[in-house]
Amino acid sequence: MRKKSFTKVLATLMAVTIFAAGCGSGNGGGSTSTPASDTSAVGTAADSDGGTGSEEREMEGNLYLTGLPIVKEKETITILIDSTGDPDNMELFKMFEEQTNVHVEWLVYPNDIATEKKNLMYSSGDYPDAVGGWLLKDIDINQYALNDDVFVEVGDLIDKYAPRITEVFDNFPGARSSITAPDGNIYTIPLIGPQAGTRFVMHINQEWLDTLNLDMPKDTEELYEVLKAFKEKDPNGNGKADEIPFSTVGANIGRIYGWFGLPDETIHIQMQDGQPVFTAGTEGFKNATKYFARLFDEGLLDLELFTHDAAQYNAKGKTEDALYGVFEDWSGPTVVGTDRYNEMYTALPVLPSPDCDNPTYRQGDSWVFRTQFAITSAAGNPATIIRWLDFLYEEDNSLQVYMGKYGVIYDRAEDGTITLIDPPEGETIESMRNLSTISSLPLAIMPDIYNQLPKNVEELNKNSIDALYAPYIVPERMPSYWLTAEESDAVSTIQTDLDKFVKDKRAAWITGQSDIDAEWEDYLAQLDKLGLQKYMEVYTDAIMRSLASE
Repeated sequence: MRKKSFTKVLATLMAVTIFAAGCGSGNGGGSTSTPASDTSAVGTAADSDGGTGSEEREMEGNLYLTGLPIVKEKETITILIDSTGDPDNMELFKMFEEQTNVHVEWLVYPNDIATEKKNLMYSSGDYPDAVGGWLLKDIDINQYALNDDVFVEVGDLIDKYAPRITEVFDNFPGARSSITAPDGNIYTIPLIGPQAGTRFVMHINQEWLDTLNLDMPKDTEELYEVLKAFKEKDPNGNGKADEIPFSTVGANIGRIYGWFGLPDETIHIQMQDGQPVFTAGTEGFKNATKYFARLFDEGLLDLELFTHDAAQYNAKGKTEDALYGVFEDWSGPTVVGTDRYNEMYTALPVLPSPDCDNPTYRQGDSWVFRTQFAITSAAGNPATIIRWLDFLYEEDNSLQVYMGKYGVIYDRAEDGTITLIDPPEGETIESMRNLSTISSLPLAIMPDIYNQLPKNVEELNKNSIDALYAPYIVPERMPSYWLTAEESDAVSTIQTDLDKFVKDKRAAWITGQSDIDAEWEDYLAQLDKLGLQKYMEVYTDAIMRSLASE
């Protein structure tokens, strides 16, 4: 039995309110004053089929149950999502609106601001119709679907209105089980698509190594010497001491901590010796922080590490003279540009450190991102939203959501053949995609289609990095797990407090505001005061429960 019955969902479908100040009321419909899908009246309607004739299609109120458009009279859905692109200026979404007759009012912000908007949404009770992109985590669903009814159960809606989503769930191994919450219900629509074996990796300026007659560093101490040479010997040849030997975005530096033991990311938990370990309390974490503090103190680490954002970080990579010696990112060309990357940079291997002969790198992502999109209790037309998502799951539409409207990055011929279009001068595949689509929306690219896609230079480079990093993947896999509603409620505040404390202390230690050796014992004690023991008990139970069920 699903927690929220389909009858309960249908009862909301007639609700229509004005969406004030960009968000709907938490106690009613979240759509603008366009018609909601009234399912109280089922019938048929003659519909013009793009000028090719007319057909009768079954309807529920304003909603067509099959085909396009999705609704007879235009409806609006409001989506909070994170992106640096503007979907209102993207031809793809203009085309989708014409095809579906569904208008999307986008509440789109960069990730950090969108996350603040999401948190404000929870505290205020004012919700958009849906939340999508990279904003939702398991803890959101555990807390605000299982406990607080902010997000509605969509399994019944999928069964009734979404044949393509149902087909994908039935044919992609693990998709349905991955998104099924501990209470047996489904609250989210996932993104299912190809993922590289590596995520954010290190890139080094090979041209600078050659100019200075330096070898590729084989451990962190050799890297230190290379970075000193990058700083002191003017490898970009412009006569200025403007080189930035090592750079990343401060929030991401924990990804590199695997050089000293285990990577430190997200919930600060990795598997080691058969048990979950809190990575931010290990000696490896301490040693990594001391190493980066040493680099920062000697001007070898970007002094704007904790103050620049992703846009500023990328902009520094594209200045007239190359500035970066070593930098970190998913795709090197995104930061420094395709031409510069191909001419100057290569992947930096995972490096051992003095106290760690077996460095590690985090696991690659699953193909199923299960919390990609959720419908809120404010939505006046959830059936319309599910049909719109089912439309995104169609093969051609998913490909275009993934890489932009045909004719920008990919073209597809009538026989199905897919060809790659070279990006304009000065652009990369990633930059063109950011201008052309919101690729974090739910989509489904099945393996047989992905294998047909021509690989661009960036993807081929990524494949080579995957092979280079493969031996260092954390050997013990972190399983896919869910917290129960009770578990989530028990750790939600603890997790927020722990994460903020860890990030604040790491930034202070690296930038020299305080001394990690002097404060380490007090730091560990404060972790305990913030609830670390309870935090680890809850996550260990959930993780071990998942392992036992496999």
